[in-house]
Amino acid sequence: MELYEAVGRRIHELRVSEGSGEISQITLEQLSSALSDFGVDIKRAALSNIERGIARPSLSMLLAIAAALGKLKEKPIQLRDFFPGKGTVEITPLWSSTGSQLQDFMNGHPVTSDLPISPKTSATSFSPSLRRATKRVNHLLNDWRDNAAPQQFDISADYLKQLITRRYGRTLDEEAIARATKSSKSRDDVTWQAKGRQTAKIIEELVREIDSTWCKKPYSHKNK
Repeated sequence: MELYEAVGRRIHELRVSEGSGEISQITLEQLSSALSDFGVDIKRAALSNIERGIARPSLSMLLAIAAALGKLKEKPIQLRDFFPGKGTVEITPLWSSTGSQLQDFMNGHPVTSDLPISPKTSATSFSPSLRRATKRVNHLLNDWRDNAAPQQFDISADYLKQLITRRYGRTLDEEAIARATKSSKSRDDVTWQAKGRQTAKIIEELVREIDSTWCKKPYSHKNK
């Protein structure tokens, strides 16, 4: 389970669980109203997206939700309560942690600096299109940022391959062909130009995801 999906699920569980105050199961409307007392203007639909793991709440938003829930339930909510106490949570495509470790991190335990990277895959297992895509992703990330990042990106083909598999459930070529097939009569009618256009779109999606995970300055195709 991905990190924000796990956090959203825990927020939902805390919201609908029984409390000691007059209000036990909090509705999204009630939570939205309580958040306004902390200067947060957020609608029911946006809160629902957070609980479903679609939206990625900031730290300030998590703190406000904890305060609002605690006020409504008349029971203090700790930030660690938003993290599951069991199971495995995917923090990044190549870094996972147990729920108990996440809670330890929130309690002030040191966060390991050694990312549990998956074993390196032999370069011969990478398709030519994946190798080209890796070069293109690094070029876009490094070129448009104009040295805005603290370090230059060097995304590996292994990293990109795993990111593609997690995001699309298939290889880069398979995803590009599947998209191109939608505008063709059959898979056999897909041209290499159509596949290339879809590959370019996929690369932009991957760049945005990598950028949103590791960077602060938002990526824009206008800056290519």
